[in-house]
Amino acid sequence: MLIISVLLIISRLVKMPFLSDEGNVYLASAVLQVLILAIPPAIYARARGRKFFSHLRFKLFKAIDIPMMIFALGLMIFGGATISFYIYRVAPEFFRTSASAMMAEGSGDAGTVIYALLSVAILPAITEEFLFRGIVTAEYERNGVALAVVLSSLTFALIHFDLVRIPVYFFNGVILALTLYATRSLFATMTVHAANNILAMFLEVYVYRAAARQGGGIVLFTFICTALTLLFAFLFFNSCSKAYSDLAWINAPSDYAKKKKAPEGGGYVREALTSPFFIILLAVSAVGIILNF
Repeated sequence: MLIISVLLIISRLVKMPFLSDEGNVYLASAVLQVLILAIPPAIYARARGRKFFSHLRFKLFKAIDIPMMIFALGLMIFGGATISFYIYRVAPEFFRTSASAMMAEGSGDAGTVIYALLSVAILPAITEEFLFRGIVTAEYERNGVALAVVLSSLTFALIHFDLVRIPVYFFNGVILALTLYATRSLFATMTVHAANNILAMFLEVYVYRAAARQGGGIVLFTFICTALTLLFAFLFFNSCSKAYSDLAWINAPSDYAKKKKAPEGGGYVREALTSPFFIILLAVSAVGIILNF
């Protein structure tokens, strides 16, 4: 994670000739995704061996998991919109359109739109899920699922270097991590993440327009988004509960149990949050956030 964070910052500071052509902005995005978020994690997973790779849950989701995935997507869309709305209302001067939304606005013909979807929505979903819900989650879950969910979501939020959107990214990371554990499929989280990216590309601008309005319309928008967030939250967590009940009914073995006894004085959370690597990661992320302003 630390190496990847540094590489992301370098990619923003250093002018790379093969990525500077304005006509190939989508290709540039795809190349950076592969070079930074795909190749280093793949090398790391390969070095950790086959046993570690088996914990990444590279398997197809089942048809019975699709409703849960739809509920997760709905929760991410409306929950993210609600959080973004309130942040925008508090600090509109710091809220900027995301890079993916700007690319969507700049795309014209159907071919360009498809190119944009592949490079800034689908490919990022694949690489980021492989890194965060795959590798990061697998590394932390030996100390408990809760720690894996929280820290994979936190690192996912920090690595975007967007201070005002950290709550949104963290929220989405939690939902994706829970989807991973309920479906036991990394492909499920990749699918939900890609669908969310695609919808956010084209719908994000409408959230900002709604947040900028005054009067009764804003009240209605807030009520609808909040109500839908609560509805999809109920449906999603109910589906997760049913999935675990089904696993318990067939007495399926749990591969999420803690592998060692928790340390004294705060447990794994304190140990993880005070580790030198995590503190350095926070510092690097702070630099990235400052450069992003």
